[in-house]
Amino acid sequence: MPAAGAKMTSNTGLILEGGAIRGIFTAGVLDCLLDKDIYFPYVAGVSVGVSNASGFISRQKGRSKKILTHENTRTFFGLPNILRTGKVLDLDECIIKYAYDNFPYDFETFHRSETMWEAVVANCETGEAEYVHDFKDDAETLEFCKASCSLPFICKPINLRGKKYLDGSLADSIPFRRALDMGCEKILLVLTKADLHEATDYKKLRFLVDMFYRRKYPKLADTILGRKDQYLRQMEEIEKMEREGRAMIIKPDETTVAHFENNKEKLEKCYQDAYKLMERRFGELEAFLRS
Repeated sequence: MPAAGAKMTSNTGLILEGGAIRGIFTAGVLDCLLDKDIYFPYVAGVSVGVSNASGFISRQKGRSKKILTHENTRTFFGLPNILRTGKVLDLDECIIKYAYDNFPYDFETFHRSETMWEAVVANCETGEAEYVHDFKDDAETLEFCKASCSLPFICKPINLRGKKYLDGSLADSIPFRRALDMGCEKILLVLTKADLHEATDYKKLRFLVDMFYRRKYPKLADTILGRKDQYLRQMEEIEKMEREGRAMIIKPDETTVAHFENNKEKLEKCYQDAYKLMERRFGELEAFLRS
């Protein structure tokens, strides 16, 4: 629940893009907003944006940074992890185990929050995005976070409530329309790459899409192949909203961090640059929130 003197925006939704380890940029932006004691009535996260969103709502400054830089822990992705666990990306470790052991999650503060928070997941059967907020308990909350982060090809679909789910960004990379449907009049978007028109073109990976999903999940396969086109359409709408004063975009000045970056100096710099960028633009944000 917001403390006395906290700044709760009345009509602005916060949307957090995915991007794997590039979410370190979002971590820096959100930590600045935490220091400014900013709250939002609605927050939606996609893929790593879900993890960032949950840490923002639980008001745990630095938690997302520690996870993404695997501070004082072994890496949970890449070659070292393959050799140790056989997994390219170990979501059970970075989402489930970390929440209880390495970087304990403040579930109590999370549950007291007045913010409506949704995790975006892609339904494998329908190929459509689903927006989940009615978690039955803490364990299911973490499982939906894991589902939203489950990248295609390298992660198995997550079975929840009798449905199979994968990475939410496959079906709705920037869920600003959902925020509008939920009553938000304006949107603050935190994106993780400098080029707004850069998006993974899964059509170039059609062979893998067909091999992994065409037979069992044909609608999901179609969604994945159309993902770039959908992303570009979303960017056109968002840029129009920005010109109209209904959206504000925070993004890196340049993309310096790879999807699976393991260079801690680069990660630290990206985090610090993001924090400073949000500080510089905070007056602009305040004016946007008041408008």
